[in-house]
Amino acid sequence: MLAREEITEEMKKEALEEIWNALKRLLCEVGDIGDLEFEITRNGSFLLQDRKIPDESPLIIENDYIVVAVQTLEESEPERWEDIGVCDCIESGLGPLAGLRLDMKEPQAIVFGDWLAHLITGISGGHGTDRITAQLDEIFSVAVFNDRSLITFAFTQEGFFDDPDIHKGVEAVVEKIKTLYS
Repeated sequence: MLAREEITEEMKKEALEEIWNALKRLLCEVGDIGDLEFEITRNGSFLLQDRKIPDESPLIIENDYIVVAVQTLEESEPERWEDIGVCDCIESGLGPLAGLRLDMKEPQAIVFGDWLAHLITGISGGHGTDRITAQLDEIFSVAVFNDRSLITFAFTQEGFFDDPDIHKGVEAVVEKIKTLYS
């Protein structure tokens, strides 16, 4: 395992970009979320401010989350991210940013970030959205498997981010989320 001191800013950027590029592949049928742009704050956290959505508050991914994510990505099989650091990076910044870029309102984007983190890592989000996440899991399962009880996570299926059936399930969830809080 990489020691915290060995993790450079470049490694952190690469980890966030790796996760973002996987999200781009996962969401390709829903819409193009574009490239990731960010700046590093004084404490090492990453500030995500979308120039396309200037009225939104910047999203911040805490340095500790990124450090844990870097360690996981260095040690794990490609895209098998059963990890709290990756979950936190998606939930706190990358997932909501993707939602905003898919024309969701801020509350919808937060729910979307929580659901994406849960889908990809198998870990529940921290914004009190567990009930909604369970409903979205059900919508996803029906769209992908035609069964309410089945749910799959990225770490259990090879090719998850590029699977057309998975894309169909994500599309169904995005449609549902856009009806929330409207």
